[in-house]
Amino acid sequence: MTIDSTAINFHEATIDREIAERHGELWDADQNVERAHDAVHRAARDRQQRRMGWGMTGEEARATVEQMLLNENLMAHQLGYLRLTLDTLDTAIQTQDEAHEAYRLAETNYTGWTRFFLVQNANGHIHSSLQCSTCTRTTRFAWLTDMSGLTASDAVEAHGERLCSVCFPDAPVAWHESYYGDEKKARKAARDAERAYKASEKAVKAKARALTHHYAVRFTRDDGEVFTHEDRPRTLASVTREVEESGGADGYNGRYEVVDTDTGEVV
Repeated sequence: MTIDSTAINFHEATIDREIAERHGELWDADQNVERAHDAVHRAARDRQQRRMGWGMTGEEARATVEQMLLNENLMAHQLGYLRLTLDTLDTAIQTQDEAHEAYRLAETNYTGWTRFFLVQNANGHIHSSLQCSTCTRTTRFAWLTDMSGLTASDAVEAHGERLCSVCFPDAPVAWHESYYGDEKKARKAARDAERAYKASEKAVKAKARALTHHYAVRFTRDDGEVFTHEDRPRTLASVTREVEESGGADGYNGRYEVVDTDTGEVV
């Protein structure tokens, strides 16, 4: 959206547009670091504990992978996968650090004017900050930079009666009640969303467990000797992903096949 240079909040909106872009880059960087950490845990053969996260700390998982790299019995494609996992994490952390610094520098131009943030879901409501107690760490916001420096009344006129009653306790009830009711209802909606997210995550994991078989990668060396690698319970998608991350046919010298060792079938 182009900011009208004649608008009374042109200064505030212009600065917040830049800050919002930096914040979006930081969000993406944070997500990439989280995914990279998860990959290191998987490479370390760590297990996710129900409601407790990974069994190892991030430092322990990294140390385990670094120790695995010293194993002379591992083949080249396995070592390459482990190195790539650590390199990806290091790159993600560096990008995250740069994004943090860019966001910090942009935020120094903010001097306290009003701001408005719309939650990105079907019933998204408007907050005055990113730290509202009714939101969670997974809440994704859209910065309403065209409203920066204006009033709650302006925000309602432009985006509807969807103000958060916690962020705007002094606003007329009608400006937020038509969407969420009182503070109790807003908090309940946040809790319900969190429970729904956990339930869906649990269902996905249960389905994955149901699809788990013993899969292995069977390959033939140049001298004709046949090896079976990583015969363990997992999904077909995970073993396929491992083959791809190891370089596919090139990683296995062009001669490999994925075997369901529960049935003996080549898949």
